[in-house]
Order: sequence, then structure tokens, then C-alpha cells
Amino acid sequence: MISECGFKAISRVKPAATFRNFQFNSGKATLQSGSERQLEQIAAALWSLSNRTVLIHGHTDTQPWKGVSEAESDRLNQKLSEERAATIARALAERGIPMTRIETHGYGYNNPLRNENHQGAWAKNRRVEIEVK
Repeated sequence: MISECGFKAISRVKPAATFRNFQFNSGKATLQSGSERQLEQIAAALWSLSNRTVLIHGHTDTQPWKGVSEAESDRLNQKLSEERAATIARALAERGIPMTRIETHGYGYNNPLRNENHQGAWAKNRRVEIEVK
């Protein structure tokens, strides 16, 4: 069922899979429109893996927040990454996945997919990854 949900598995180690499919606007933890169908498909796939834990990893881009200190920017990015993970966790819970199966983690900007400073790289780094273990 996971292969039918329209997502590319980034890594697969039996029986776990990682998906990097939800991206966010800069400074936001709200899902972009059009994510509903994807969430439905992932929730359906997760139901078939009822004994698995769902790890949700939130990330931000490497841009500093404007008008604040570096330490405050780090704190805000950490908080934002946690909020992004929580957004996906709530969305999956609304679709029937028990919160007891879900763990959320925020990494701020500490684990970028792209170590470049341009709009394309920043957009790829603003993401949530769903890992099934």
C-alpha cells in the first residue's frame, strides 16, 4: 500500500521506509494545500502496518530569522521544526492513526538535505520526514 500512495521512498530497510514528502513555506508550520490526499494514502498504508512505530522528523531551512540574535534564531528554528512534526502527527491522528504509535522529533536546521544557500535548497530543507519502524 505504501507504494500506491504516490510517494518515493528515500530509503528502505525492511520493513522500514522513510518518506520526505511534506514541505513547508519559510517560517510556517501549516501544510500547503493539496496534502490531504497524500495524508489519506499514508494513513491507509500505516493502518496496514499496525504494529509499527511512526517517527515524524521536522526540519527547517538554514536561513536565520530576521531581527533576532543567532541564539534566538536557533531556538525559533528548533521550535518550528517541532511544530512541523506535530502538524503531520495531528493530521495522521485525525485520519485514525493512534498517537500512541507516533513519535515526533524536531531537528531545526541541523540536518539539511542540501548544504547550499539558495531558494531551491532552502525549500528542500523545509520538510517533514515520516519514518516507519
